[in-house]
Amino acid sequence: MRRRGWIVPVAAFILAVIALFSVYAFVFPGRREPLAGSPYTLIIQPNVSTESVDLAKRGLLIANDYLIKRLGRTITTPIDVRLSGFTPCTPFEPIPQLAATGYADARRLCINTRSRVWKSAAANPWIPLALVAHEHFHVLQSQMGCLPPRARKEYAWLTEGSAVYVGWRTVIEADEVSAERAEELFNRLLTSRGALPRLTTYEREIEGDAAYTLAYNAFQILIARGGLSSYMDFCTRVASGENWRAAFAQAFGLTVDQFYAAFESSRR
Repeated sequence: MRRRGWIVPVAAFILAVIALFSVYAFVFPGRREPLAGSPYTLIIQPNVSTESVDLAKRGLLIANDYLIKRLGRTITTPIDVRLSGFTPCTPFEPIPQLAATGYADARRLCINTRSRVWKSAAANPWIPLALVAHEHFHVLQSQMGCLPPRARKEYAWLTEGSAVYVGWRTVIEADEVSAERAEELFNRLLTSRGALPRLTTYEREIEGDAAYTLAYNAFQILIARGGLSSYMDFCTRVASGENWRAAFAQAFGLTVDQFYAAFESSRR
């Protein structure tokens, strides 16, 4: 019996670790703060700074204004806005310093305030504001039915390119940064990883600042004729079950392959 005396404390320790991991991975503890006059409720973790909270609120408001101005619509259903400081935005991600910068679906968005991008706020507060607007647009995409889950991605570059576009146009039109300064950043990011592969490479998966900037450039060219509303037409079509390539041709007036050829030609 004496030899078994260690079993109880070890079992208790294991259960405590499991419980702690469950809280870390699946629960998002934080104080709730509704943003007055909006459908957003912030969930703020204890070590998130006041400056980060203010940036998030400002980002939500200007993102809301941009969508109303450019699309005549915005998000009206209740949305949880999670400001992460010590737990990840989604389960099974690493610690916030190594995790994704943000996450969004139809009911929530999350900002990782420990990420490299968010920490750039000290020198460039317009970058985190653009990030909030980016994730805010993902919420709208998800609600419309054109934000596929990871396992079913077919047009990842278009999803992310449009969100980057909306994010940056939001801060530019809100006079948070000049178009010229934003363009300087895009050019720097685009060349930060050397030569990038063809755009078609990013249909299933896209990661990294340089690849996102490439997708942004492609999206700008794509909507040059029809504006942002042409993309919303694409969203409506794929949400109704239309094949994404067929929806692309109808919404933008050229086939996917025609666009790929024209875009790659413009990169030379």
